[in-house]
Amino acid sequence: MFSSKLTASLTLLVAAASTASAMTTAVFRPVITSPQAGEFWAHDSDHTVTWDPPVIPAGGVEQRGDIWLGYWDPFSVGQHLDFAHPLATNVSVLAGSVDVHIPNPKPRTSYIIVAFESSVMSPEFTIG
Repeated sequence: MFSSKLTASLTLLVAAASTASAMTTAVFRPVITSPQAGEFWAHDSDHTVTWDPPVIPAGGVEQRGDIWLGYWDPFSVGQHLDFAHPLATNVSVLAGSVDVHIPNPKPRTSYIIVAFESSVMSPEFTIG
């Protein structure tokens, strides 16, 4: 009897730990709401990048990450992110926005903002 109660208790403990682990390691992918598709941002200017902050379930962990400027190029592969110069660092996914300074990149109509991880990106916009 003691053995079956111990087994049942351990089973519940493992199940609870697995559930807690799954909740704390969930990845949140907010939708970037600014910049919008086709928007124009000037060189050497300040802007606010915005996104819909996620609702984190009880027991979840707030995630933090960086914001990068990148672009699409039809003649090469990848997002061309400037990892050496993030626009913002250690940003809370719960913040919903962050102010950034746009440097003087080459004029393009295919810039993107990537936030937190490579699958969270804005639509293409222009810097000129």
